[in-house]
Amino acid sequence: MSINTSSDVVCGSAVGLRGRLWRLTAAELRAAAVSASAEILRLEAVRVAVVDELSMRPDDQVIASRGVGSWLAANTMLQVRDGKKIAALGAALRPFPAVGARFDGGDCSFDHAVLIVAFCESPPKG
Repeated sequence: MSINTSSDVVCGSAVGLRGRLWRLTAAELRAAAVSASAEILRLEAVRVAVVDELSMRPDDQVIASRGVGSWLAANTMLQVRDGKKIAALGAALRPFPAVGARFDGGDCSFDHAVLIVAFCESPPKG
């Protein structure tokens, strides 16, 4: 498979990608880096939403795994700690739909959403 544009990089397989990137210009590489980053933000939002929905409607596999975060880790390459962080953010976003909308829209990263929700849950005194 050849790559001709930065969108080919983001939409295609990563298998053998490093050996094909030499065909792209520096501008195309920069565009691919930005596009890949935007796609990662989008997919993080999708994963948080899906995991949160699964936490509200757990099936036997999720229940047997002692929670959706542990189930996610057992079925992906994530650590349990990271699976639980994903599940926790989904639950934490429920009472803050404005923050959730910004996260879903790619206007803030996973870590920023965690910080904003933590601030909203426990604002400083005064």
